[in-house]
Amino acid sequence: RENDMSTGLNEGIAVPHGRTDAVEGLVGAVAIVRNENGIPGYDTIDHSPVRVVVLTIASDSGRTPHLQVMAYVSRLLAKNHAGLLDCTTPMQMREFLLKGEK
Repeated sequence: RENDMSTGLNEGIAVPHGRTDAVEGLVGAVAIVRNENGIPGYDTIDHSPVRVVVLTIASDSGRTPHLQVMAYVSRLLAKNHAGLLDCTTPMQMREFLLKGEK
């Protein structure tokens, strides 16, 4: 997918996504890249190094809210990506993502 169009946004945020029959429903993962240079070779709109990756994978079968999740994450991180970078534990990341727009 990255060869067709990068999923890197501005401010070092990447939201790769895909569909597969290897999962049921919607699954995701969040990674914070502590390396100041980000992920080598991962392009973003503003050419900033990728520091935050939010991956979503949806099931091929059935309807899943993956587009809504991606839109939510993109809006949230566009407003406050530093808040996620400040997280030091998985629980803090989870709380940040769940409480982000409240």
